[in-house]
Amino acid sequence: MGTSPAGTSMSGWNQGMWLQLNHFFSYQESPFSTTYMSANGHWADYTSRIDNDRPVGIRFDWDPWVYYSYHFVTGTGYDSSTGTLYFGMLDPDGGQYNTGVHWVDWSSYQGQMNMGLIWYRGV
Repeated sequence: MGTSPAGTSMSGWNQGMWLQLNHFFSYQESPFSTTYMSANGHWADYTSRIDNDRPVGIRFDWDPWVYYSYHFVTGTGYDSSTGTLYFGMLDPDGGQYNTGVHWVDWSSYQGQMNMGLIWYRGV
């Protein structure tokens, strides 16, 4: 996926994920497609994917104030019942304090996030 010391770019993720998902198919037969987009202003896109049981790959851009700089997580849920938009994420790093879903304020981080999306078209 073209990972560098600064992490994997979204274009690298897009190309690498497409290749992994379609490894056993010719280009014409590929049942999966991938794309990515900024999370900024795309809360409805995120929630639609979650409502349809489609987890979202999320990459945090570099920001000295963001704990997850240059890091991928999986968006798994959302909660807007209090009026604040929260998204649930699982962090693949694991660890003693990283075993469940983390709830993060979407509005505070959407400008530093990109979403990686996968579609299954079937064959």
